[in-house]
Amino acid sequence: MKKLIFVSALLMLTWIAACGQSLNRDAKFDSTSHDFGTIKESGGKVSHRFEVKNSGKEPLVVLYARGGCNCVSTEIPRQPVKPGETAAITVTFDPENRPGHFSKEINIVYDGKKFSKLRISGTVQAAKKHSDSRYSNEIGHGIKTNHETMDFGKVKAGTHKEMKLKFTNDCAVTVNLDFRIDDPAAGVSVDSGCILRPDADGSVTVSVCPSKGKDGKVTTSLTPIANGYELKPIIITYIPL
Repeated sequence: MKKLIFVSALLMLTWIAACGQSLNRDAKFDSTSHDFGTIKESGGKVSHRFEVKNSGKEPLVVLYARGGCNCVSTEIPRQPVKPGETAAITVTFDPENRPGHFSKEINIVYDGKKFSKLRISGTVQAAKKHSDSRYSNEIGHGIKTNHETMDFGKVKAGTHKEMKLKFTNDCAVTVNLDFRIDDPAAGVSVDSGCILRPDADGSVTVSVCPSKGKDGKVTTSLTPIANGYELKPIIITYIPL
């Protein structure tokens, strides 16, 4: 780990030297780091304003600020900061899908090939997982449903019967659910797919519409597919009349 940090620092210094950049000593920050402490993943984005004073004799022009991660966004002064004046650089961190400790460096680049560095850090408390007894069927990848088997009972040919299949997402990433009916001739359909954000619920409507000529009990499987991965199938049964 120490070797990796050393190599990263060496590469950064090499890049700075190649670009001919130097530390901007006229940009005086009230602080160059901020610790958000412990924040909740479910609490949304957090921001901190870094105050910077221009202690030089020329206007301070901020070209851009980059955090090197799509979880970090920045807002820089739109106008040059006049000598003796103060402006703010706002850094925002998005904790979604990033439980645990984080430490992000922000590179501030000015005109005249000068730079500054800021850092934000903290710990993301993972979103609480569902313990709802309604979702007793674990089908994989942190997804649970309210049915292991969906028994529609007796259904008259030419009519249709519906049931809700509900889901909850206990994993830390957004899941796009699609569905496959393992026997397309079974007369079973699903109204649509379902997008589940972390720690969220959703549902789809499952329908059966028996065709004429079917004899005996019909059994098929509904296979949920989460972000391309097949999950544990839901068994569907009914008796056509």
